[in-house]
Amino acid sequence: MSYLSLSPALPHDVQVMIVESAARDGRQYCLKLIVVSRNFAAWVRPILYESVRISGYISIVSFAQRSLFLSPNVNPSLCPTDLSRFSLVKHLFLDTCFDSTFDLNILNACPSLRALAIQGFSLRERSFTMNNGCWSTRQIACRPSHVTLFNTNCAIFQKFRRPAPSILNACTHLSIEHTTIDLSCITYLIGLVPTVTHLALLYSSRRMEAVVHVPAMCAANPRLTLILFLLFARSETKGSRNVRGGAMGRPYGRHRFEEGDPRVAVVEMDSEICEVADQWKEMATRDLDIWKLAEERLRDMRMMSSDFSA
Repeated sequence: MSYLSLSPALPHDVQVMIVESAARDGRQYCLKLIVVSRNFAAWVRPILYESVRISGYISIVSFAQRSLFLSPNVNPSLCPTDLSRFSLVKHLFLDTCFDSTFDLNILNACPSLRALAIQGFSLRERSFTMNNGCWSTRQIACRPSHVTLFNTNCAIFQKFRRPAPSILNACTHLSIEHTTIDLSCITYLIGLVPTVTHLALLYSSRRMEAVVHVPAMCAANPRLTLILFLLFARSETKGSRNVRGGAMGRPYGRHRFEEGDPRVAVVEMDSEICEVADQWKEMATRDLDIWKLAEERLRDMRMMSSDFSA
């Protein structure tokens, strides 16, 4: 009698854990596992579609129509558009240049969405008059708690005295790569979103040192429990993720932003990736946990303060 016939079958939960663990090694592993059996497909599909980046409206149609079991002889353009696959998405990046109804439809198709990232190039004055895209105030089905705004001119909200978009209605952790050095517009936006407790301001250059009105922004938002200034410093070393805190070049010193407010953390991280937006998936899935980095920085400063006072 063979060894296989004698060995007991693995419990269902153990099988699921093994397959899910293998699927998280990357998309190619998912594509291989999903064709093994219907059970494998059911276990892997939520992982395969957990994080999605939409970089154009053609890719929306492609994602909605694509089927892993579709015959190569079938013309995809003849397949009905089905947005049900978006119901599996937990992390979404709308990397589109136009604020359109397509974006709003996608958001309404993602009821399980936890983390949302949006390319700020799509925010324009017409976004407020049209009010039919991702920046609209219309009610949406998703309520992401973590929202990241890349390359966003938040001064537009202040200039036109507009309300916060619906994507921020349940936001507790807000990250912004803002395009101006004046933080008064951030103060205005935070004032529109009373649910936000954690704020991260993201930078890819030393322009962070030119930012103004930091103390005023902090003082105007007492409900914020954590305020992070995160600089992604260019590194030529592949896979580098060296993290530094405080006054750059003085590892144990406080940055001027950190002086006078115990909620403020300044962190610099080496990165081989030039664009902050290309960090979105690692940030959304917590492979790069910026909030943990901030907490560690605040803890280190508390320890330094206690050492000095002892």
